[in-house]
Amino acid sequence: MLPPPCFTLQGVARNQTTKEVMPGVKVTVTGSDGTALEAMTDATGSYIFECKPTAKFKLNSAFEVNVNKEKFINTTGIGKFDTKGLEESKDFVLDFELLTTEKPIKLPLILYDLGKYDLLPQYQDSLTGLIKTMNDNPTIVIELRSHTDSRGSNKSNELLSFNRSKSVVDFLISKGIAGDRMVPKGMGEYELLNKCKDGTKCTEDEHQINRRTDFKVIRNDYVAPKDPSKIEAPKIVVEDEEGEEVEPAPTDGTTPAPKN
Repeated sequence: MLPPPCFTLQGVARNQTTKEVMPGVKVTVTGSDGTALEAMTDATGSYIFECKPTAKFKLNSAFEVNVNKEKFINTTGIGKFDTKGLEESKDFVLDFELLTTEKPIKLPLILYDLGKYDLLPQYQDSLTGLIKTMNDNPTIVIELRSHTDSRGSNKSNELLSFNRSKSVVDFLISKGIAGDRMVPKGMGEYELLNKCKDGTKCTEDEHQINRRTDFKVIRNDYVAPKDPSKIEAPKIVVEDEEGEEVEPAPTDGTTPAPKN
């Protein structure tokens, strides 16, 4: 009589930006049969779950694999494999990439009408990747930061950029992301990416580079409340020229629309 099939799982974790291997990444496996396993990547960035009596992947079960490392997020997504209907042994391979959270992470291009902050339908699909990242990394809390170019006053740019950030937060909440995992923040014109400061002649394309939305991971210890009604609304943050937090201006039409 042939022995029952035996399954192994292995892979490599890499830095998404540098493609270098990453040691010290925690790999967790959960199964539909109640399996719960953990391993750490070694000096070569590799991990392996061997076929052992104490750590076997059972037949006719489905498994999910996730990775975690401090100051990084998993950008590959949750890995999946299953042993349903398999009659022979098999080696599963799942590789992962992680991205550092020590720098702001730029989102795909999201454009707004002049002086407006509504998230237009044609740019909502650009946030699909962020929704997936939030779902694949359920313990992170992010700061969503919108930026303007240098045209217009500092104060109007602060308000405009805050409203643009909040429009992204509102959209993500509508897609099931908890509001207390996001902080909208208006950066105004204080983090320009090029020479286009006040008084400098620039093309529209050069100004566009500065009109962007990015996010920073500010915590990695979020625990969802057991009672969804306990989820708090996102904190509202607007920053002035000195980097100090100030109360945002009204957004009910009582303030003239900024033109940037």
